Amino acid sequence: VGDKLDGLRLNPLPDVHQKLAKDRYPLVVLKPLVESQDAHHLLDYFDGAFGLWMYRHYKDVAASNLKRFGIRNGIKNLRYIASDRVSNWRAEYLPEYVRSLVREHFSESMDPYDAAALFWYVRNTLYFDQHLDRHPRVKLCRYADLVQNPEDSVQAIYRYVHQPYPGNRVIEDVHATSVGKGQQSELSVEIEELCSNMWTRLEDAAESSGILHIPLEKEILRSVVA
Repeated sequence: VGDKLDGLRLNPLPDVHQKLAKDRYPLVVLKPLVESQDAHHLLDYFDGAFGLWMYRHYKDVAASNLKRFGIRNGIKNLRYIASDRVSNWRAEYLPEYVRSLVREHFSESMDPYDAAALFWYVRNTLYFDQHLDRHPRVKLCRYADLVQNPEDSVQAIYRYVHQPYPGNRVIEDVHATSVGKGQQSELSVEIEELCSNMWTRLEDAAESSGILHIPLEKEILRSVVA
């Protein structure tokens, strides 16, 4: 509904809320990746909602993205931003400094891995530009922690949403084989610097207030991971 171009966006939030209201499960998990630019609205709209911002190394993300969606997918994603298509989720609510940065680096002939990595950078600026690092109901989670240390990571997530851990059956299919698969990719100096700095910023934030730092005694009454 309302997303005939990609078919990726959430339905209107009243419709989503109505559907969730019929769900009797104690925990409902949504993965609205293309709504990350509107995180505050989602957190405010759904009572008791909490956010988990998952981040993964930019080279691994770029390699995975291009393998799954095609070698020019990063260029496609950036094109919407470079042309100021603000009605599209890729450019929606992006501040001018980010759109200007994309326009500076974008071209139809740019290196595909540069494009995919730059799009990773753009999406992760949203975490800081929306001040989610200061939001009391948003936590960071390293992808590598989740797949390499799933028991501790997933237990921490259940503590975060104040739900009992259902046992290791929920992590039986978690594997770490994808970690590091994109590290052989070479990026341009400019894109590497942008992404490396953003990676360091995310790592620093995770060290101070990531999901693995949730106190055992923290109480949260009702939750939906958004």
